[in-house]
Amino acid sequence: MAARRRCCIGEIMLWFAFLEPPNHHCADEKQDEKTPGYFEKGKKMCIDKELSRYPALKKFEQTVPIPKAYAAIGAFGIFTLFVFFNIAAGFLTNLIGFFIPAYFSLKALESPQPQDDIQWLTYWVVFGMFTFLETFSSIVLYYVPWYYTIKTLAIVWLMLPQTQGAKMVYSKVIRPAFLTTQKTVHQANASTPAAPAETH
Repeated sequence: MAARRRCCIGEIMLWFAFLEPPNHHCADEKQDEKTPGYFEKGKKMCIDKELSRYPALKKFEQTVPIPKAYAAIGAFGIFTLFVFFNIAAGFLTNLIGFFIPAYFSLKALESPQPQDDIQWLTYWVVFGMFTFLETFSSIVLYYVPWYYTIKTLAIVWLMLPQTQGAKMVYSKVIRPAFLTTQKTVHQANASTPAAPAETH
């Protein structure tokens, strides 16, 4: 028998698709790892425990005779296939990149902690920059193989608190460029002679 703290690998991606990234690990599971189906059962228990936090999913499970964990995995699998084979991929990637962060941004505005406000404000700055740049190259990028798959993974990387991709892009790229531009503007304003005052 072995006690092991386990976190499902697919959990992060599931919360990316189903509204809330995990902020804690799954509970300790004391089972024999040699038992057939141990890891599969552990994953299902882990996902079930997290999905039970959402009343809508519990109601769905009571209405439809399908375990909510299987429904979540199935929905995520369909989403992945659609994006991979470029079926409504543009809409789905924008759905992930906008609506889910918008939901968490609204939650952050209602919470007293400032950390989540900073996280999502940084995300919107980075996401806005990429969206702006994408408008100039959308025709070319459309023909790049697996472009929307790469874009979806990039959005997930930017979004998740575990990776903090938006914070990294902001600190490494956007902030230095902004500070340089700001310094140049201030220097230009300081070197511009003031207009003489009009006399009557």
